[in-house]
Amino acid sequence: MAEKIICVVGPTACGKTKLGVLLAKRYDGEVVSADSMQIYKGMTIGTAAPTVEEMEGVPHHMIAVADPAEQWSAARYARAAVPIVDDILRRGKRPILVGGTGLWLDAVVQGRTFAGGHAGGAVRRELQAQLAREGIGPLLEELRQVEELVNDAILEGYPVVTEVLPIEEAKKKGAVAMFGEKYSDVVRVVEMGGVSMEFCGGTHVDNTAKVGPFRIKSEASVASGVRRIEATVGQLTLDTINRNQQVLFHIAQMFKTNPGELENRLEQQMNEMKDLRHELEKFKEQASLGEARSFLASAKTVGELKVITAQRDGMDAAAMRKQGDFLRDKEPGVVGVLASVNDGKVTLLAVCGKDAVAKGVKAGDIIKAIAPICGGKGGGKPDSAMGGGTEVSKVDDALAAVDDFVAGKL
Repeated sequence: MAEKIICVVGPTACGKTKLGVLLAKRYDGEVVSADSMQIYKGMTIGTAAPTVEEMEGVPHHMIAVADPAEQWSAARYARAAVPIVDDILRRGKRPILVGGTGLWLDAVVQGRTFAGGHAGGAVRRELQAQLAREGIGPLLEELRQVEELVNDAILEGYPVVTEVLPIEEAKKKGAVAMFGEKYSDVVRVVEMGGVSMEFCGGTHVDNTAKVGPFRIKSEASVASGVRRIEATVGQLTLDTINRNQQVLFHIAQMFKTNPGELENRLEQQMNEMKDLRHELEKFKEQASLGEARSFLASAKTVGELKVITAQRDGMDAAAMRKQGDFLRDKEPGVVGVLASVNDGKVTLLAVCGKDAVAKGVKAGDIIKAIAPICGGKGGGKPDSAMGGGTEVSKVDDALAAVDDFVAGKL
């Protein structure tokens, strides 16, 4: 069971869900997550969350806590996840487990985590660059394992032995030719303690220990199925480690803690920011609904319907929908059209209450009629529709056309 499961672990907004979605697409998998900061029911949270379009075609199973204040143990998450994982496996798919902690993931796969997606800062940017280039690229855990393997060989202090041999004899000994290069009939073979034996004409140390610490700088694809790693060794690696340590100590001082406690402090700060964002969103929603009530109070009457037109720049589509849904659900006879300008682009939302729809006034028709005035297009359902445009100066004209459109339908 465990061999068919991929786990992606990382902090909030590190890109782990995006990575999980890409893995699911590559390996015909389904995403299983137990993290509230995920895409769920069409809502994205966090800067690295995948878009609805990216999630299209990828089944996503959310292990949701009914009460946000309730604390679930890793074992409880695991118990909830196991039936879902078993069902995915029975259907011949691959479970992609995504979460902020490896505890419940390990419990599901019996202590084996295969892919660490822990990414932040420069590492996250490099991960995103890899995803853009390759679709996925190697996982960070794989690179860590390569570093560990090489450093272990260096610390063993293997003697570096060179000999010149006929190429066929060298091949029989197991020497490896790198990158498909062409060689003469006689080759120089370099062997390091049975760990590595290659054709190579370069100059080398006489013992692996003299190489010094090894650190991967970058990796990239050079051909189909072939990846090249760029790395540093010796003093250059030590210089990099020292610079990184200085940055670590500086950041720790900024947060008034020591490097050993920095992760806990950052996690605390992130949780506080999450709570503040949640409170801010609640405040914005309450303010938006209060504004919607004022719209209703000042609505114009056209026939037996209440017509509302308003422009509120800076609102995103989600906020406009919430305000529009409130108007539609609060007043059956409402016809509401909201406009917002963001970064030189116009967004239009139309909503119609059930009484307005019954009289033939439909939101989709309104958007189709007024969006072209702003140099755009759109459409949607009878009770809710959206559109957009590029001619900001025409927003007033588009809103002014709503009254005549409604009157023409009555």
